Amino acid sequence: MQDQANDDDARWLVQSACGALDAASRLNIAGLLLCGAMLWSGLFKSAPAWAIAGTVVLGLAQLGLLARIAIDQRLFAALNAACTPADLHALDQALVAMGWKPASTPPRPLADRCRGAARFLRWAAMLAAAQTTVLAAWIFR
Repeated sequence: MQDQANDDDARWLVQSACGALDAASRLNIAGLLLCGAMLWSGLFKSAPAWAIAGTVVLGLAQLGLLARIAIDQRLFAALNAACTPADLHALDQALVAMGWKPASTPPRPLADRCRGAARFLRWAAMLAAAQTTVLAAWIFR
């Protein structure tokens, strides 16, 4: 019975991380749409250099984060299908083989991995808020 409870806890942790990654992906896409709108408007309405530079820097950060989120979405989807200690070990071995994790790094518990994935939602929200602030500052100058 205890093993079933642990399996259920692990599934819900992974499901929560999947939800956070999905939301982060959507926020990043919204931020990139704002970036595109700002650049399009800036090219035709001569936005100040600070607004264009801020938009480009934030857009590049959003693209990088979106790539990382896409990778983690796939990994957590696979963990959602099967999440045993052997699966986590196999994931760590794959990350080492890809050069994304040093071999000397100790294994992390599932809860820490899920919290790490959920932090992307906060980052995406901050980037989208910054993108909105740049756009609003330009519009209402």
